[in-house]
Amino acid sequence: MLLSRLSLKQFRNYTELDIELHPHLNILTGENGQGKTNILESIYCLSLVKSFRTSKDTEMVQFGRDTSTISGDYQSDHGVTHKIVIIQNGRRKSISLDGKRVIRHSDLIGQFPLVLFSPEDHRITSGTPAERRKFLDILLSQANRSYLKTLQEYQRILRQRNQLLALFAEKKISVQELEIWNETLAEAGCSLINSRRKFLHNIAEPLKEYYGSISENKGVLEIHYAHSSVEEIETKEQYQEALASVFGKEVALSKTIIGPHRDDIVLTIDGRDVRKHASRGEQKSVLLALKLIELNYLKKKTGVTPVLLLDDIYSELDTGRQKHVFETICRFGQTFITSATRINFPSPDNSTFIVTNGNLVRQQSSPK
Repeated sequence: MLLSRLSLKQFRNYTELDIELHPHLNILTGENGQGKTNILESIYCLSLVKSFRTSKDTEMVQFGRDTSTISGDYQSDHGVTHKIVIIQNGRRKSISLDGKRVIRHSDLIGQFPLVLFSPEDHRITSGTPAERRKFLDILLSQANRSYLKTLQEYQRILRQRNQLLALFAEKKISVQELEIWNETLAEAGCSLINSRRKFLHNIAEPLKEYYGSISENKGVLEIHYAHSSVEEIETKEQYQEALASVFGKEVALSKTIIGPHRDDIVLTIDGRDVRKHASRGEQKSVLLALKLIELNYLKKKTGVTPVLLLDDIYSELDTGRQKHVFETICRFGQTFITSATRINFPSPDNSTFIVTNGNLVRQQSSPK
């Protein structure tokens, strides 16, 4: 999948921008605060219909303006061209694909797969369980529309059940009314858990191999699924039993305390928890291995080569890790790299853009 053209209007610090992009490597360089990451954010929005920096879409509209527009022309691996347009008008967002309005915005997710590697990704290895669940959910939602649909259904049921728990605590509803929602929650939750566990099982060996190559075999990386319930959950019946075992606590708290929204992914190196005991260098190697898995998995499952976004990452890596990134870029499709300093990239097949206060100037362009 290639993004051949990007157009922005009143997006962040870009009043108006229309650029043709290199099919292989696009390097965005310039001082901090000039708008490099804004370009990556706009591309991320075209793929996942939301920002990776803010939960408020209105923050992406240029200051003092009411609307913003992101437009992207994609060329598939089979040569088919698609055009996506996202217009943010106040709190309202409208999306069109090839001139037709997209009613359910989530229908766009997975059609134009993307992998982002940014400084904030350190939260995957060092942050809360929510960061690791987010990593899994974004990846699996792009790879499998059924997973995305089940995730949305689970979140809807979860909100409803939490409201009912509060009402039950106030003795406003009967336990029978809650039990109906327990069954639907268990069905959706069990599906999510099994999908996640199957994914982790399938990537366990490749992840171990990637980490071994990146770290020069300094430790064995393993990945496991950690349930929030006391016992492992594999069936809907087990899920309902687990809910019953904590029912008193849930009523007292007025929220559901077990399930895929509370589970975690545990990464270990030679048995040591990466979050607690890994060095910064080890964590960077783990992250790079995870991103390589993400790229390969999405390509395999969707049949489409993902676009790769590297936000101010390349310069932070040592020579060995830079080598792995370069080899990955050579193997895969289109990549966008931001850097505050000039990158002397081994490949001449790229376009370098100088970013200055919302303006892009192509400094170098190699033949396509």
